Parts: sequence; C-alpha cells; structure tokens
Amino acid sequence: MKDKTLRAVCFSPDKHKCFKAKSQSSSPLKISGYRVKRNIYSDTDEIHINKRTKLADPNPQDVDFNIAAQQEATEDLVTLTSVKNIVKGTSPNKVNIAGRVTFQNNPEILHSNGKTLTKQESTLTDETGSIRLVLWENDIGKVKSGNNYHFISAIVKSFQQQKYITLNRHTVTNTTDIQIERNDEEIVDKHVNKVNFPAEGVSSVSSYHCCYKCQSGLPSDIDRRIIQCTNCGFSQLRQKCKKRTFAKVLFKKGDDNVTINIFDDKLFDLYELNKTQYDHGKSFGELTDDDIIELLLTAEATVCYNSKKSVISVKQKSD
Repeated sequence: MKDKTLRAVCFSPDKHKCFKAKSQSSSPLKISGYRVKRNIYSDTDEIHINKRTKLADPNPQDVDFNIAAQQEATEDLVTLTSVKNIVKGTSPNKVNIAGRVTFQNNPEILHSNGKTLTKQESTLTDETGSIRLVLWENDIGKVKSGNNYHFISAIVKSFQQQKYITLNRHTVTNTTDIQIERNDEEIVDKHVNKVNFPAEGVSSVSSYHCCYKCQSGLPSDIDRRIIQCTNCGFSQLRQKCKKRTFAKVLFKKGDDNVTINIFDDKLFDLYELNKTQYDHGKSFGELTDDDIIELLLTAEATVCYNSKKSVISVKQKSD
C-alpha cells in the first residue's frame, strides 16, 4: 500500500486465480471487505481475505505511488540482525537478515514419521560472517544459489550448541540489491566428521524391506506375504515394500579404524560422482552386491558422517 506493506492470507480458493494473474503481470488490485488481524507468531498485522472480500481493478488515481519503491522503503525500515550477532548468541529467536545464499551439495531426501521431505543445506553470508541456512520443501524453490536475499522473520535454531537459520510459513523472502564482498566461510560442524574414499574395506552389503508409511525396517520373515511394521503397525504386501541397500565400510583415520554406514541414496550419489571412471554399462539399479563393493573400494570422494556413523553427504574429493 502507499504507506506500508502487509502480509495477506487468502482463505477463498476461488480468488486464488485472480491473485496469481495479478502477481504474474505485476498489476495492482483493489481489495475491499477484508479483515486486519494480528499474527501471534510474527506479532505483526496481516490482511485476511475470505469469501466476502471483493476484488476489483482500481482506478488510476487510486494507485498514485510506486509499488516497488514502497516495498524497498519498507524493507529499509526493517532492522537487520548480523550473522555475527546470531553466531555469538546475542540475537532473538526470530530475526530479519540479509545476505548471499549458497547451496551446499544437492538436496537431500529424508524420511520422517511417514513423510518424505526435501532438505537443502545452504550457507548465508553477510559482511560479518557465514552461518548455516537450512531450507525445506517449498522454501528451496524461493531462492537461487549465489543470489542475495532479504529474509523477514527468519527463525534462529540451535542443534548441538551450534546456531543455524531456517524459514517457516511466516517468513517473507525477497531478493535484495545488497552487495556482499565477503567470501563464504566453511561452516564447521563439530559433530560431523569426514573421510575420503576409496575405503580400506567393506564389512558387508545388506538389503532390507522398509515400511511404505514410516520407512522403518520390516521383519525379515520371508515366508509371509503380508507383514506388519513393528514401528507404526501399518500392514502391507511385502512385494510392494521398498527395498533399501546399505553397506558397512571401513576407513583408516589416523591410527584408528572407523566403520560407517552408507545407505542407498548416498550410494547413488557416490555412483553418480564416479560413473565416468566406474563405467560397467549398468545403471545404479542394476548393480549387484559385488558391483557395490567394487565401487566402494575404487571410488574417489569425500563423505561426511554424523555421530551415528551414517553418511550424510558425498562430494568431490578434497585435498
């Protein structure tokens, strides 16, 4: 609007097409019969639109201001929190922050409580430093790696005493012309370790069926057509259950040996990274256990693993 910018929420599906068309054409819209309510999460006013709200094209005299300039002016009035203050622990749990976003590796597919989620690990850098930025699902498509963004009401969280930023449905994401001269810093996770492939040896390659609903491992009784998940109670035909493969791999780290687990999604990443040098004319789904063992013993890569000794990322081998 002329004097301020507000978040709007539409509860009337039949109006969504009109809003989308106006947004795509960057055209103004006159809204009447709406309600202004205080959002308890962001502590800001927002417009609520329902079936009684009316939409219309405004008269030219009603739009006597520059919409883009008003949005920029509103953003300029928002107090920004620096990465340095977040890392030092002197910021609130909800912040406004601007910086450059850089994606780390490819998106990860995670299974949790019967849901399949997409996660993108990123780095957010301003002129005071870099911090881990975790993007989930639809938020991933709102940003592009290498571009600068202004996040309003981003969420500050802590995992194992390390601060990071994430977004929720109340966070507003806008591109910004802010210039960041500082290079990205490597975010060192104290609870993540690295090893380099190829491995010293492979202890085992195993497969198991997992529950369609919660992704937990299912009982290995091969005589039963219908099996029930011991974790969530979901009953299913064994032939329709997803089959997962994982390997236990041994590495020498200093004077010690460490055995880590690498599951099929990360095995696929390892295969993709090395398929030019490991070319047997087979797709990943056609690999036998012996093929997987050979891949683990010949592939070149750097992998990160967590405190549970499970691989969480695969990337080009570092020096």
